[in-house]
Amino acid sequence: MNSQHLNEKKSHLGVDYFEKMHIIKNRKEDEVAIMLIQFNFKNFRSFREEATLDLSATKMTEFSERVVTIGREKILPVAAIYGANASGKSNIYNAFEYMSDYVADSFKYGDEEEKFEEFRPTPFLFDSTSADAESSFEVYFTIPGDKNEKTYNYGFCVDQEGVTEEWLNSKAKTARKYSTVFYRGNSDSELDLSGLPKNSRDNIQIALEKQVLIASLGAKLKISKCKAIREMNLQILVIRLLTFSYHVDCREALWMIRTFIRRLWNILRLLMNILRIFG
Repeated sequence: MNSQHLNEKKSHLGVDYFEKMHIIKNRKEDEVAIMLIQFNFKNFRSFREEATLDLSATKMTEFSERVVTIGREKILPVAAIYGANASGKSNIYNAFEYMSDYVADSFKYGDEEEKFEEFRPTPFLFDSTSADAESSFEVYFTIPGDKNEKTYNYGFCVDQEGVTEEWLNSKAKTARKYSTVFYRGNSDSELDLSGLPKNSRDNIQIALEKQVLIASLGAKLKISKCKAIREMNLQILVIRLLTFSYHVDCREALWMIRTFIRRLWNILRLLMNILRIFG
């Protein structure tokens, strides 16, 4: 990858891609990366209603060798987003980026409120209801090396004041329903940390603030499940960067193809003129 692109493309919350790239580079050989199964978001930029990027494989047998199977989940390792100019493709990436950065860095926002001021979510602004409503972000994913092959569901809602809801659920390979790891609502009474280590719960309750995510704070406190959420979101950031570079490379490739075709056409016209003269 062009290192210039890496230098130029920084997350708007300042996540250092070179520092975080080790999450992917340092995986053990043959280890499956954290797999994103589904990404949902709502009321963010040009998207008022809920939008879903689903990487679950269909039941088609063609190219089945390309599908990754983890537990009961059959997951596509690659997805493409395409559409007309100004149709919202970039805002899907921006939603990824916002969620990833918030999980990565929100533990700082309690001490640096001016940072939250700068990076409040941007809701859909073309109707008064959505403009004042919360934005939501949610992922379904798996963790590499998990012997129980669990599937996780993590998400949060955030408005102009801070986090209004956050949840982490998990489902074992043989289970039909998700069970709660933690849940946090909009009031102090709506806090359930029962799925986290007992010795970490008091620390989270003391340090948790309105603008801070449990996942971000828990990762800082080295709680394994919270670290997994943070690493998964940082992988999404790297994927977003790779996508950006891919677009740049595509434009460069298209320019080279157009140049080649123009030169080829000039050569053909020259040959046709020569044939006319000497024919």
